Amino acid sequence: MQFTVASRNPSHRASIYYDHLSAYVSYRGQPITPPVPLQPIFQDTESTVAVSPVLGGENVPVSPEVALGLASDQEFGVVGLRLVLLGRVRYKTGPFRSGWTGLYVRCDMMLGIKKGTSGQVPMLGAPNCDVDI
Repeated sequence: MQFTVASRNPSHRASIYYDHLSAYVSYRGQPITPPVPLQPIFQDTESTVAVSPVLGGENVPVSPEVALGLASDQEFGVVGLRLVLLGRVRYKTGPFRSGWTGLYVRCDMMLGIKKGTSGQVPMLGAPNCDVDI
């Protein structure tokens, strides 16, 4: 799976540093992809940055309930997934820098997935993202 996540910094004073970033996908609260490390990011004032991690590859053990639920949702054609980004964030304003603070981003989305299909998958509606710093 690959998702593109864009972050907008509306501040005209503070720059943002992102570090120790990783991303994974979960289904019903359980990870279904291994965490993928991402490169550190510097975001200047009044700018937008985007990351597009490729998630998947290795098998991740899941509970039987999650495996059955995922298979059932695929048969129905609509799967609810959560993209999770973890890391640290620090702000820089002029010569001053803040300390590192934890970053936890959750984006809930509904995808139109049919079993046995490949390629791009339609996102049903706009994702809802929550950010905790």
